[in-house]
Amino acid sequence: MIDILDSVIHVKEAGLVYDFCWYPSMNSAYPETCCWLTTRQNAPIQMWDAFDGSLRCSYRGFNHVDEMEPAISVTFNLDGTRIVGGYKKVLRTFDIERPGRDFAEYKISSPASCFATNSNILAVGSWNTTISLYNISDTGTYKSIGKMHGHGGGVTHMKFTPDGLKLVSGARKDHRVLVWDIRYYRRPLNILTRAVDTNQRVYFDISPCGKYLVTGGTNGVVKVWDVDHVDWKSSLDGLDIGSDEAIYKYPLHKDCCNSVSIHPYRPILATGSGQYHFTDPEKLLEENIPEVKNEFSEERTIDQDLKYSNCPENCLVFWWIGDVD
Repeated sequence: MIDILDSVIHVKEAGLVYDFCWYPSMNSAYPETCCWLTTRQNAPIQMWDAFDGSLRCSYRGFNHVDEMEPAISVTFNLDGTRIVGGYKKVLRTFDIERPGRDFAEYKISSPASCFATNSNILAVGSWNTTISLYNISDTGTYKSIGKMHGHGGGVTHMKFTPDGLKLVSGARKDHRVLVWDIRYYRRPLNILTRAVDTNQRVYFDISPCGKYLVTGGTNGVVKVWDVDHVDWKSSLDGLDIGSDEAIYKYPLHKDCCNSVSIHPYRPILATGSGQYHFTDPEKLLEENIPEVKNEFSEERTIDQDLKYSNCPENCLVFWWIGDVD
């Protein structure tokens, strides 16, 4: 039997949501810790209550001409005392207990499209295909460590492994998932492959034990890699995408699988699907000029058909991935 779940909280934003982040120390036993952040088009960073969906407070970043500008990305530091907002030319740090327009500012050379945090290390991905590493002091100041180059598109998602020594990154219109050792970040340790044919952000996740890496793709297939079967310690050429060493491939969705998340304690995997769909140019041509025979009218592969599908999928699904009694 399949249960259809209804959303407990529904917050309708007035514009495109750029990024979101849950409070790192969230605990349902303490309602004050249950909240998340969002940043959206033409709006400040906002904190929402996870019990009733009410707006708790806002954190506003202003530019040099005193105009409020939206953050492109947002995250908490590891202990949840500060909020880091990524903007086009600066990083702004807010004290979580002081909402409003009080912030510390650090200039950067390219837009901050996504974040990953680990201890006192902040990784900042950018649309210019680079990843910058910063050391954050106890006072909230930043010290640049270096830059990582390797992606062919703007970086859209990053995550540290549980041991904190490796960083995994993905980019838009880039079929590669790069695994980095942050101690020797000049070139990736390994290059894994997935299907990413659009500018859409496609998430991946790492199991709490650090053994498995799971990612979605624009072809609807979920891939799983096992660290015991993929040698993450061997250095590879940054231009060689290598062979597909995924131990499992699951065609779970008929549309783009844009997000995956592994439950921290139970054998449950959550996947989300959906993307923008367009009118098929070949079908449109045949409708307007029926007698024209299109030379590209051969049967398409699954990868090519998805964005022209007449049956789009837009859902959140929970999968049991443990033993069944």
